Amino acid sequence: MRRIGIHQVIYLLAVFSSVGVCFGQDQANATVEKGQTLLDVIIAGGLISILIWSMLFVVSAAALLLAVYCVHLMSRRYFNPSDLVETISELVKTKKWREAAETCQEFESIFSEAMEAILLNAAKGEEVASEAASKAITQRTRSISRQIGTLQMCANIAPMLGLLGTVTGMVSAFMGLGTAVGAEKASVLAISIAQALYTTTAGLLIAVPAIAVAHFCRNKLEHRTTELVQEVEETSEPIWKTIRKKKHADQD
Repeated sequence: MRRIGIHQVIYLLAVFSSVGVCFGQDQANATVEKGQTLLDVIIAGGLISILIWSMLFVVSAAALLLAVYCVHLMSRRYFNPSDLVETISELVKTKKWREAAETCQEFESIFSEAMEAILLNAAKGEEVASEAASKAITQRTRSISRQIGTLQMCANIAPMLGLLGTVTGMVSAFMGLGTAVGAEKASVLAISIAQALYTTTAGLLIAVPAIAVAHFCRNKLEHRTTELVQEVEETSEPIWKTIRKKKHADQD
């Protein structure tokens, strides 16, 4: 299939926007009544307004779900639960490595995956085991980072959709001025501009909280990861001490 060039895409969007604006021009010229709902404003903006608002609703829903999910992932229980760290640390100190590995399999956390990787690869050497643990941590943190990145993308898209709504609304306003007569011109201009600014407001209302949550989650992810790596190193240290002692004993 032949690729569509950027010029063709811009042309299609321009034509589509013009059709949407013309479709909603008659409704936009109507007088705003008391008690007018947001749905009335959206419909009055025409086809292009309905499409933009539909995309805004989708982006807002996605941003809300991602924000809740990302904040949930930042909990200590998902990274390194205190009770699990204490249990594994005690088992490792008493050299119950097999039991420690089995306990790790019963819990779903990044700490348990990292420690399981160390315990299963301890016989292969400290370097191999540490690399396996690092790989397990990196895979999980990258997955979380991608979720935060998607939330950031929603925050970037929302104001752009709001700006698009503002531009198409202004086009509708000036087109309405061309058909309005006398005192109607001021009314048409005010209504169209108000409809245009609604989308900008909606876009910013979505973007600002999403940016704040994404920033919080990125900082929290960095803090949690640093804390996790430190606890994995401290918990696994008795394993390497035992292995080193055994090697020295065998050499003697």
